[in-house]
Amino acid sequence: MIRKNRGAAPKAPPPFLSLNPTRGSIIQKTGGYLIESWFRHTREGSSMTETYDVIIIGAGPAGLTAGLYTGRARLKTLILEKATFGGQAATTDLIENYPGFPEGVGGFQLMELMKQQAVEFGAELREITPVATIEVEGENRIIRTEDDSFTAKAIIIAS
Repeated sequence: MIRKNRGAAPKAPPPFLSLNPTRGSIIQKTGGYLIESWFRHTREGSSMTETYDVIIIGAGPAGLTAGLYTGRARLKTLILEKATFGGQAATTDLIENYPGFPEGVGGFQLMELMKQQAVEFGAELREITPVATIEVEGENRIIRTEDDSFTAKAIIIAS
């Protein structure tokens, strides 16, 4: 005998959520869009040095575009952002003068698409990671944050 729960509302399907610890991300489906959020694990008192071809400081439109092109060129790329990605454009309700969007596009939506494309081409993005110092040692540039140190041959400042 099959019992039906009459009168109760059907249960909504659980939201799509995927954890990818290798890439350090969580992918969630929201409003028809796949949103990828990045996280990182740090140990108390640990400091690691990672080496990149290019480090981009700033994840606004210029930084995300630079990350897209350096990632596409198969350069190991890191984008550091002191706050959240997108810069001022992400807080703009409607951007009406961006090529390819004749009706305009929401700033957050455009920045999310740019972020997704940069990451798809291999750029790594770390939000809420303000740069403390930049040092030059020979041909290497050393960028220090509160928790980590990064080395690169080139730096793009897009802040």
